[in-house]
Amino acid sequence: MVISAYKRWLCRTLAELAELAEQAGLDRPEEVGYALLLLIDGANARVVVDDDRTAMLRAKATAAMLIGVADA
Repeated sequence: MVISAYKRWLCRTLAELAELAEQAGLDRPEEVGYALLLLIDGANARVVVDDDRTAMLRAKATAAMLIGVADA
């Protein structure tokens, strides 16, 4: 049940991220949204599996770089 709810949240989040990327005028907003979603999902897995307390901060920094590249 928890995993199903998490996956539904990921799908909604992907749509929201793609929409935000499009509103920001980024090229390939769906790809940017998906890449950001992978960062979130991967960082969450690191927190849960490895108790990596820095994973979300690292994902945030990586997202900023990704957005900068997508905007170029």
